[in-house]
Amino acid sequence: MISNATLIAIDLPNPADAAGDVDYATVAGLSVRCALGSVEAAEQFAPDERLEGGSAKLTVLDASLAVIANAAARTPSPGQRYHVQAEGESAAVYRVHSATHHPKGGLSHWVVQLSL
Repeated sequence: MISNATLIAIDLPNPADAAGDVDYATVAGLSVRCALGSVEAAEQFAPDERLEGGSAKLTVLDASLAVIANAAARTPSPGQRYHVQAEGESAAVYRVHSATHHPKGGLSHWVVQLSL
């Protein structure tokens, strides 16, 4: 996989309080290489990829996520926030909209649909 970005932090949502507000626990200090790209028009409506409504797509290998010490951060889940720094750019914070796992032996990976 050709990488063009680094996942530098993951915000894990805590349960909402009585007012419906959510705060986050941040898993920082990460250096997980990944591929960040735009969502293609055809993918926005592909139900098997669940990419509808997204602004970006991140692909990351299982082996890359395995180095994260916090087990809850190893599995992309809706509601998490990803801090991603594309090469030559400032970091951006995306909300995980959905994630699809693709088990392929040594190349098992996640395709994560992100929204700004």
